[in-house]
Amino acid sequence: MKNPTLRVVIVEDQELANEAFFKLLNETPGMTVTTRVKSGEAAIEAANTKDLNLILMDIELEGVLNGIEATQIIKNKYPHLKVLLFSTYIQKKYVCKAMKSGVDGFISKNNNFSFLTETISKICNKGEKVFCSEVLKIIPECLKNDDLEFSERERQVICLTGNGLKVQEIADKLFLSYSAIEGYQKRIRKKLGFDNVGRLVAWAAKQNYCDEFDWEEN
Repeated sequence: MKNPTLRVVIVEDQELANEAFFKLLNETPGMTVTTRVKSGEAAIEAANTKDLNLILMDIELEGVLNGIEATQIIKNKYPHLKVLLFSTYIQKKYVCKAMKSGVDGFISKNNNFSFLTETISKICNKGEKVFCSEVLKIIPECLKNDDLEFSERERQVICLTGNGLKVQEIADKLFLSYSAIEGYQKRIRKKLGFDNVGRLVAWAAKQNYCDEFDWEEN
């Protein structure tokens, strides 16, 4: 079954870039730009557009609110609406704040246009979170500084996952069900923007969350 046309709002304060993305997205099969705005405040107003699928949001904008601040407001008010941040400047201060905003993706304007359209499709049609390689390199640094928060149980699951335990082994260790551990791993992956368990395992193996727990045999 063919996916319906994706309705997109562009939030970009540079007129040339705004016009270029408008033209390119409108020429992409299965996508249409419904509105173009230049500020975070206008983006929040545009978020109320009927049948809107995604907001493509720059970070540095006109007005009081930047793109990340606008994203947090939009995701709180319209949790079903997808927001994709894109910026020329992939900096730690932006990445860490973006990860806490509930954003559905964060890519660089230096990525090619096909990557942008593929990202929009993955976010809207498959429900995936997508982050470019530059952003993924910075995410662990956010975690080291507690910019992303994990509950105690999530930290336990990260620890045991990184130690190579399988889902059932973690469940037995924590006296939880198999499905409960799968749920914790899914939430952790969502926070990190990881699309599969393999990436979570590789990342967890490099963390030091086990230091805070006394894993004595039961």
